[in-house]
Amino acid sequence: MKSGLSRRLLVALLSGAVAAGGAIFAAPVLAAGPVGSRVLLDEPSESAPPPSAVVDSPSPEDPPAVPDSPAPSDSPAASESPSPSESAASPAASSPVSSSPVSSSPAASSSASSSSPASVPATSKPVATTPAKPVDRTRPYGRFTLSATALWTGQWVTFTQRTADFGDAVSPDARITRRIDWGDGTGVTLAPSATGQAKQYARAGRFTVTETLTDEAKNVLRISRTINITIPGTYKLTRTTVYQGVTFGINVSNVPAGTRNIIVNWGDGAVTGHPGRNGRIDYYILKHAKTGKRISGDFPIKIAFVNANGSSAYRPVGTIKVLADSTKPVVRINKPAKTSRVSSWRTITGTVTDTQSGAPFAYATVMWASPAGKTYCLTPDSKWKRYTNDAQLMKFCADKGVKLPVTNGKWTLKVPAGLASGYLLAWVWTWDWADNYADATRQATLTRK
Repeated sequence: MKSGLSRRLLVALLSGAVAAGGAIFAAPVLAAGPVGSRVLLDEPSESAPPPSAVVDSPSPEDPPAVPDSPAPSDSPAASESPSPSESAASPAASSPVSSSPVSSSPAASSSASSSSPASVPATSKPVATTPAKPVDRTRPYGRFTLSATALWTGQWVTFTQRTADFGDAVSPDARITRRIDWGDGTGVTLAPSATGQAKQYARAGRFTVTETLTDEAKNVLRISRTINITIPGTYKLTRTTVYQGVTFGINVSNVPAGTRNIIVNWGDGAVTGHPGRNGRIDYYILKHAKTGKRISGDFPIKIAFVNANGSSAYRPVGTIKVLADSTKPVVRINKPAKTSRVSSWRTITGTVTDTQSGAPFAYATVMWASPAGKTYCLTPDSKWKRYTNDAQLMKFCADKGVKLPVTNGKWTLKVPAGLASGYLLAWVWTWDWADNYADATRQATLTRK
């Protein structure tokens, strides 16, 4: 190849590129502006910050832009090929361009600008930023219900709050703290899945039930309901000290309307139920209701009332002192003036004495055998009944006997007609209130009317 032609090709090649340190940075046909120019970004996707978000700009410390070589000019001077002498006179034309930036003249810049598309400033790649979390200033919402607004001490009230009854615009249900203040100094924090909570009040009063709902942002909602707690009825022991087996009672008044039952715990292992009305409830203590052993001592008595809301708490009525009674009563049958006369036995009298608990009743039967050997006994309804063996005697007469009230320690038995000559045996027995037993008999041979 001729040297002149090769130099012209080399000059043309170098005029279309800028060599910096042996590397080509740009070509006029591809240049869209200086290397440091800005490029318009695509629109942000949904996961990117919103358009209003602040995006950092390039810092002043960014390296300065290196301008491209001037684009070929349309002027004849620019289009002429340099002469071989010009190329030879400029040794720099055949050597690599210095790595330092080459400044272009205003005319060249204008020419490059007019011959290439308008450049758009490019930004540095934005640093990914997390959008600021909106501040949650909205408190939760909620409501709850109480199963009753008026109860007795000890009855259960149920707090109910279902999933649809509370929530928050931001926090999920499980992250909402729900705490109940029952108004009596006690409270409870509900589990995330809880829909109800039961409560018993131990004392009377008017209480405000408050629920506090707190979301994750510490926004608070408080909602309240009131409940009135009362103690039902009025009650008092009729006695405070008795012997074993002696009856005492509780006088009950001011029983609330709607009361279904009254329950009494007597302290001896027994619990009894009674109609829900005013009146007296009687009882005695002799043996333990569960063990059957005789007992004495102090026994606390409690009472409760029942209505549609259930049972109230037991309330103390008082303490009954039960004294031990180990003394048996004494039974006597008075001896008629003329024991052989039938008429002397038409009325049989006697006494019962007891120094402790007392014996309020005596029981009696009369057995009579005729001269012909027929035997009869006096039944509980004071009628003669023939018997032929001991089993019949017990069944017909002696198992229960004729009940005889004891008044001032005395008793009386009227014998019905039918008694005649023969053999007579009167049998009287008693128990005192403490279940101590005693009996007496008297017999006679009747020979005269």
